[in-house]
Amino acid sequence: MTQAAAIHMTLGWHAVLNVTWEERTRRWQGAIDRAAVTVTNTMEPLESWVALGKERSEVLQHEQRHFDLNEVYRRRLFNALAGLRAEGTTRAAAEQALRDALQETSSRLLAQASEAQARYDEETSHGTNALKQAEWSASIASWLTSLPLPPQEGKPQTRPGFGG
Repeated sequence: MTQAAAIHMTLGWHAVLNVTWEERTRRWQGAIDRAAVTVTNTMEPLESWVALGKERSEVLQHEQRHFDLNEVYRRRLFNALAGLRAEGTTRAAAEQALRDALQETSSRLLAQASEAQARYDEETSHGTNALKQAEWSASIASWLTSLPLPPQEGKPQTRPGFGG
């Protein structure tokens, strides 16, 4: 199937590491608190497009759900990064463990977001399957209102997506 449109989106993140000495445990403790995390979901208008003659509200709604699905993962990524902790016997070891945790967590969730986007397009046939499009739209709306319980990979559910 030929796509009628495409939206170019980017999920980005930044976190400030906080590493302190914990006298009680005699170890360095690394943490990311909520105020030290920024996660963005941006749409690039100049890199997004719609095929001539396909400018319909259904196409726009399908693309909007792509952005909304990205927003679900933006929130999920924020929640995951904001709670990260690590420790080490040296300050450098604690910092590295926290950096590793940030990288692993962000890579895993960004991959899940990409997989969800591909699954959304596949199951809705790029928005041309009205029934599946309606199911996905309802699921995405539910995820946006029920967070912080975002979709989880590998869990079955009655609606499309990754469970809740």
